[in-house]
Amino acid sequence: MGLFRQQAINAQRPSVIGELIIPPSQWIGRTITGALLSFILVSVWTLTRDYQQTHALRGVTQYTQGEYAIVNRHLGEVTDIFVKPNELVTQGQALFSLSHIASARFSKADLDAQVLQYQTLQQQLESQQQELSHAFAAEAHFIQTSSINTQQLIDNLTKQAQIFTPELAHLQTQYEKMTHLMKHKVVTNPQWIQAGSQLSAAKANMLRFEQEKIEQLSQLALHTQQLALIRVKYAAQQDSLQAQLTQNNAQLQALAHQRSSTIYAPNAGIITRFTLQIGQTLTAQEQVAMLVPESGQLIGTLHIPNVASGKLYLGQTVQLQLNAYPYKLYGMVGTHITHIDTASILSVKESNYLQNTISAQVSVPKHWQQQSTRSSIELRSGMTFTAHIVTQTMPLWQKLWMGITGDVGEYHG
Repeated sequence: MGLFRQQAINAQRPSVIGELIIPPSQWIGRTITGALLSFILVSVWTLTRDYQQTHALRGVTQYTQGEYAIVNRHLGEVTDIFVKPNELVTQGQALFSLSHIASARFSKADLDAQVLQYQTLQQQLESQQQELSHAFAAEAHFIQTSSINTQQLIDNLTKQAQIFTPELAHLQTQYEKMTHLMKHKVVTNPQWIQAGSQLSAAKANMLRFEQEKIEQLSQLALHTQQLALIRVKYAAQQDSLQAQLTQNNAQLQALAHQRSSTIYAPNAGIITRFTLQIGQTLTAQEQVAMLVPESGQLIGTLHIPNVASGKLYLGQTVQLQLNAYPYKLYGMVGTHITHIDTASILSVKESNYLQNTISAQVSVPKHWQQQSTRSSIELRSGMTFTAHIVTQTMPLWQKLWMGITGDVGEYHG
């Protein structure tokens, strides 16, 4: 019994052959088993892990509310600057002024003489406008006063007719009674004739009231018509004078523009890329600044090949690699597609439809949070990036199987 036990103990000890130590067989088996299990776990994790297939496209950030390019329309020299770079401006606020004397078609003396001529004409037209307004006001006041008096006369006639109506009814009843008594020879013929005469006189008075009321109503209608006619006449004359004033103002503005002009903000926002200096000469159609809205959603615009539109959908995952921030240091911005245009942007070569593109938009945060430094990076409009659109997400085993079977969906770019 002691001999077998000693042999079992010796079997668990390493064997020594010269200077080489050989571990017992149980240790070798456990090591191999552990290695196989580790290999199987790593293989299963690798094969079942989701891998993303992406397609890279270039894009640029912008605001949804739109940006405005401040463009100088005519050749001129900067004389005044009213704002500073990155300043918040309101709509219609003056930005800078230009002098166009050096490039004007006329000399300064000629321009001054023409301005004086049009200013004199301007004063004459404004004086005619005032005289026309006074004349219309006086004539309209006279007609309106006549209308008021005529209406009062109509009201008086109506009241008189209302007062006289019961008396006429009484005379009518009395005449009918006298006629009845006349038939029975209770009253004499002269009495009956007198009652008839009184009734006829009352009816004549009532008829006179009605006729006079009709005449006054006609007069009131005539006053109303006259007032409408003079209003039409005044409006026509006023429109004619206003047209002449507008044309004269246009001439004055054209002359003033040949001397100087002021550029105003087309909308509210922040003035950027603004580097003007007093005395600087600007050429025509030169962009001098950009107006960026103070608030609004920041988006990224992509132009995707038309042949790849079948793999686009709203909410699709996109990774943005900003060119200003190396992704190896800062990482990428995770976002998704928020809008896809229905119409394609035609290629310059109309025959090559494969070069047509579709515009899409992705949402972009204004503040990009950095987990490593716990800080945020402010993103602005005009930043270029490379967008990696996730077109497929599948485990590695499925991707390998599709490669073996040949059923591989190719993303054409």
